[in-house]
Amino acid sequence: MLISAACFGGDDHSSTTLPIEADGQVIATSREHLREQGSYEVRFKIIEQTLESTYTMDGLAGYEAGQLSYGKMSLAGGTGENNDVDELLYVPEDMYFHTHDGRWFVESPWSQGTRPEDIPAGGLGSYLLNYDEITGAMKKIELIPDDPDEGPVPIHLVASADLLDLAAAHSAIEPLKDADGNAKVELWISSDTQLPFALEVRTDIKVRNARLVTTAQYQFVSYNQPIEIPERPAETRPYRDLQFPDAGCTGDAFAACLEPQSYLEGTANSCEGPGRRLCLVPLGQISPALITHLVDYYRTQYGLAVTVISALAVPADFADPQRQQVDDDALTAYMDESLPGSYNDPQAVLIGLTPIDLYAKSTHFSYVFGSKRTYADPRGIISTFRMAPDFYGEPPDDDLAYSRTRKLLTKYIGLLYYGLPENADPTSPMYNLIRGPSDLDKITEPLTLQ
Repeated sequence: MLISAACFGGDDHSSTTLPIEADGQVIATSREHLREQGSYEVRFKIIEQTLESTYTMDGLAGYEAGQLSYGKMSLAGGTGENNDVDELLYVPEDMYFHTHDGRWFVESPWSQGTRPEDIPAGGLGSYLLNYDEITGAMKKIELIPDDPDEGPVPIHLVASADLLDLAAAHSAIEPLKDADGNAKVELWISSDTQLPFALEVRTDIKVRNARLVTTAQYQFVSYNQPIEIPERPAETRPYRDLQFPDAGCTGDAFAACLEPQSYLEGTANSCEGPGRRLCLVPLGQISPALITHLVDYYRTQYGLAVTVISALAVPADFADPQRQQVDDDALTAYMDESLPGSYNDPQAVLIGLTPIDLYAKSTHFSYVFGSKRTYADPRGIISTFRMAPDFYGEPPDDDLAYSRTRKLLTKYIGLLYYGLPENADPTSPMYNLIRGPSDLDKITEPLTLQ
């Protein structure tokens, strides 16, 4: 059971304000001793309460050499997306999500989609417990005297804390803009070892007519004992499938999407020819109607003769089984190797199109729309996986999906075929910061060619 003030009879005693040098030394010593521990485990419980609901996270975390070795928790209550997941498990560097219907999903690594500057210095460990930062936010520290009739008890400290300072140290505390409220920290430190015994952080935040009360309780349950890492789930699906359950080319449909598009077989077998030329390379079950649309568009709008290469399969061993994604660099290299006559030809512009979701091993992003090289090395690849509005739970719209794919392809053609530079104009096909479908929707066509 997690500790509370009543465990030591703390609420029944008057408090004593410690001299600044005394309270600072007690807490500083506990931080130093905690950093010296080879390992420790912490039981935690975080409760978020509003007028509408109560959300509870109850779990255990293990640390070795100050780094998080594992974290597991059960979830209860809440609304919206929180209702789908009843358990979390973190084993570096993977975050696993368990749903009420018995399925496991994995985000690997857990921080994908987060910009590097936003990842906490301590990784996920600072999300569960950052002892140094939380105790550093304590102000106006008071000592709760012990009761001699109860025998030796930990040193009990109570303090207020600034909401903004606490929010920077603790992920469970997220004060909204223009919010008002207060924060209280209670800390129990062993009088024998000077190590932390328990910690409680409580905030009461009010903004307009809403109120959020958060209580985060931690109990240090062992020191310098072997850490037993929980087993990873045997069968998992990518977290994307939980976020977007109606997406195509996922789950049972994934393997079929790797197969070559039979309607595009028997077209050109290479991108050989005179001068600079543009060739589209279908990879997997890409839509034939989309290919026809693109060929017609570039012929009509730019007078470009686009060659469509005979469809290629996406090798099954290229796919990450947990993510059901393919690395963009690996697929681009495979496309090159499959067309040996064009492999070393800097005049052959090869752009692959695939319905498979792409990611880049070299980046922190959870997915990429595509990737491209340079005018001197004119290779690129585009995924249509996230172009359709129904992927995001919106009504199907083929015209919009085709438009998004075409705009990204137009940018790649501008770079690889025409040698145009990128720019900072969000309405230009050469815009340099395309991060999502809304950015593609803002682009206007056609390219400006001098």
